[in-house]
Amino acid sequence: KNISFMEQGPDNIGGRTRAIQIDRTNNNRLWAGGVSGGLFVSNNRANNWTRVTSYIDAGASPFISSMTQTPNGVLYVATGSNQEFWNGNGVWYSEDFGGTWTKIPGTTNCTEIVSSNADNYVWMAVSGTNAGLKKWQLGDVSVTNVSVTTGSCNTVQISKDGQVLVAAFGSNKTYVSNDGGQNWADKSGS
Repeated sequence: KNISFMEQGPDNIGGRTRAIQIDRTNNNRLWAGGVSGGLFVSNNRANNWTRVTSYIDAGASPFISSMTQTPNGVLYVATGSNQEFWNGNGVWYSEDFGGTWTKIPGTTNCTEIVSSNADNYVWMAVSGTNAGLKKWQLGDVSVTNVSVTTGSCNTVQISKDGQVLVAAFGSNKTYVSNDGGQNWADKSGS
């Protein structure tokens, strides 16, 4: 296909846009996060962008690495970057479309976050520690460590139905779960 792109911003900040999230509850609303510029929102399909000042005012790091939104509409933003070794300050969430923000306790080294269409759990890749992979949903008292293997989890992906998860650990280990994260198999090659 012949696809053409037109730059729509945000163009008033430095850094790269690392994460884009189309709002599940309103596809006119888009969220964009940069590795050093913080969080921006567009309410008109990316024609205009506004900095989400409540995000920085809450104490969240401007180093955004990934975003996701669960089916219940809660928006999650993971901070830091294991590619550039920038420290973030955890995973932050908003239940009111960016009006207020809360940090998930125990998520300091979580730099990537994903969710499915099946439930309201978020799965977090934890870099730089042996914690590896974690999951959490709104209302949980604490974050759950997922037993896959020891070591740093660099990235995680999930299918829309939440059954298939793929997680990359260390420098060249890949683990796959076909049952929603209950059991994991090492699929690494030589």
